[in-house]
Amino acid sequence: MPRAKREVSYYHPAIETLSREELKNLQWRRLKAMLEWVYYHNDFYRRKFDSVRMKPDDINTYDDFRKLPIITKEDLLKDQEDAPPYGARLGVDKKKLHRVYLTSGTSGKGQETWTVTREDREVGNLFIRMFYMGLDVRRGDLVADIFPISTGTLASPDLQVTALDLIGANLMWLGINYGTEEKVRMLARFNANVVMGTQSRRLMQAAQDIGIEPRKDMPGLKTIPGDFLNPASNLEMEEFFDAWAFDFYGTSATRGAVGVTCEYGTALGEKRFGMIHLFEDACFYEVLDRETKEPVNFGEEGELVETTLLFGSSPCIRFATNDKVVLMPPTYCRCGRPFAGMLVGATSRYDDMIKVKGFNVWPAAVDQIVLNRQGMAEYVATVFYDQSGREDILLQVQFDEEVPGDKRKEMLGILGLEIREKVGINVRLVEAQADLRSRVSDFKAKRWVDERKKGSLAVEDIIWRGAVS
Repeated sequence: MPRAKREVSYYHPAIETLSREELKNLQWRRLKAMLEWVYYHNDFYRRKFDSVRMKPDDINTYDDFRKLPIITKEDLLKDQEDAPPYGARLGVDKKKLHRVYLTSGTSGKGQETWTVTREDREVGNLFIRMFYMGLDVRRGDLVADIFPISTGTLASPDLQVTALDLIGANLMWLGINYGTEEKVRMLARFNANVVMGTQSRRLMQAAQDIGIEPRKDMPGLKTIPGDFLNPASNLEMEEFFDAWAFDFYGTSATRGAVGVTCEYGTALGEKRFGMIHLFEDACFYEVLDRETKEPVNFGEEGELVETTLLFGSSPCIRFATNDKVVLMPPTYCRCGRPFAGMLVGATSRYDDMIKVKGFNVWPAAVDQIVLNRQGMAEYVATVFYDQSGREDILLQVQFDEEVPGDKRKEMLGILGLEIREKVGINVRLVEAQADLRSRVSDFKAKRWVDERKKGSLAVEDIIWRGAVS
């Protein structure tokens, strides 16, 4: 386990020590103020109010608020097309803009545009709280950022710099022009205190490959990014790095991080995952049933819908994130903060679903089954038509080296039964014939490939043998 238990410490005690009732009252006051602002300063949202014949004065309860339309990504893209480049939802004079951010996309297609003013940056930068609470960043710490940088990630580093300056920490960029092994060498060379970015399993594997021992070579390391899809493996990474794993949540609509795990980390025990505390003083969250649009209960999954409370430019009101989450009550965590949150490891995208043999298959659900099982190192999945024209799924599984050869066939059988039971579909399982780690992206794990457009394929043509990257 990590070297010592972290003590609960508040960056913003006036907010983090509120009672749940006090927090909800603050949230309501800010929500009412935001609704007033957008109605009188924002053409896009005023039209949304008018479409249901409502004005801010008509909204006096949360049930009233839920009568406003839910906004989707398609609505935002249409708004940008009708009123380029920022859309009618801009809400401020263009001369007041301080930063412009784009979501990730290909050749500019499907990219939402989000803006901030100087005032927005001052009141809405939640990275400060995220760093202090979740990553244990303190004055003088060396923070290594290994995120790759693109137009879709620029908002995050930009606000991170401001936040770390205010804390008094040092920042080292490692997301550009460094391979995984070189990143590990740099972490050891400079004895980094905090690592931000992609999950640390690749870092752990690289350290093992080149003989770096974090307990000896990185004695100052405190926190590392956890495996967001497989939080059970965080205990292994914490043991290897002698550091705490963290998880966080953020969206472009909220200009970055709006939630993070606390001092209790990503795993409250072997079989109980932690919680990403959502900063509800800065954003109003709804978790709604995807079909009925009704709020779900704590412990149930639904779609996260966001309303920003602190941004005057490009605000979002009831924006459907397309993220499937499990909402947990504040009491689920022992830190005592009043924030509700999301169960670690339970977040996925609704549009990640793949339909096979008439079944809806969620890759994230298979991730949980395969990667949470001891002895499994990695896997890739291929959806294809076999030579008989039937839809099929081939899972190539890579075992940890310690797993004896005579155990592997038995484990594949157990794994197939569990996938059948929990996902509802049969899959073909084979042991990988090459190292699959190079098949998985450094940034976002892309383990699933749909080859059905290629027509009928033989299994032998799908098996990964390391010939291509």
